Amino acid sequence: MAEDQALRAWNLVLLVALSVLSAFEALVGAFYLPLWWNGWPFPATAFVCGALNVVIALTAVWAWPRAGAVPLIVWLIVCLACLVPGPGGSRILLLAIADWRAPLYLAVGAIPAVVARRLVRRE
Repeated sequence: MAEDQALRAWNLVLLVALSVLSAFEALVGAFYLPLWWNGWPFPATAFVCGALNVVIALTAVWAWPRAGAVPLIVWLIVCLACLVPGPGGSRILLLAIADWRAPLYLAVGAIPAVVARRLVRRE
């Protein structure tokens, strides 16, 4: 019984750590989304965040199957918070929201993780 409680505690710690990592990843991805390479927009962070979100989602489902979506929800909340204007009226995703990069960032970051989580939950 004590081993079961210790395992649950470690899984909860892992879930919290994955949520913090997810929030940090969302911020870094949003800050580096407006990168340019040779005069072309280069949203590499969208694909990096998408791959990282799949790994985080699968690890969260492994740690706590019922609460496995928490890190993805944290990622989405932080991304949406980056769209809200700050005190000076500036937004983190302001440069990318006018074109295709911000929707790409949100879609590529969230959809593969949701699909991977659903596929693992069905097995």
